Amino acid sequence: MMDRAVMTGDSTNIMPYVILMVVAVVVIAGFIIYKKKKNK
Repeated sequence: MMDRAVMTGDSTNIMPYVILMVVAVVVIAGFIIYKKKKNK
């Protein structure tokens, strides 16, 4: 039935938020790995 995306009028570009989220996940994962290696 629904072939088209819903047009909400919101044209915000989502890519900067996606990139920021990926960078944040990498930083957090790196910090956790660093803490675990430091404790050994």
